Amino acid sequence: MTGTAPAPQRRIGRWKAVSLGAAGLLWLEGLALGAAGLWGGRPGLTAAGAVLLLGGCFTLWLWRRYRRTLEEIQVERADMRDDLQAIRSLLRSR
Repeated sequence: MTGTAPAPQRRIGRWKAVSLGAAGLLWLEGLALGAAGLWGGRPGLTAAGAVLLLGGCFTLWLWRRYRRTLEEIQVERADMRDDLQAIRSLLRSR
């Protein structure tokens, strides 16, 4: 035990809700446009619906990538904190 307190956990509920809401709206609009395009025989609407559906998937993919990057940064900061603590204890022992 190094004597340092663990880093506080960040609350991500709000940003998760924003990301899921954005992706959900993109999917809803994409499905509506795609259905309207298929029903009315308008390929432009169908293509726009497909783009919106892909945009919803892309939004969630980017959010997960962002979270993974933040977790990696947190691990690296903990490693740096441990290294700094070891250097301090080495300097104090001299």
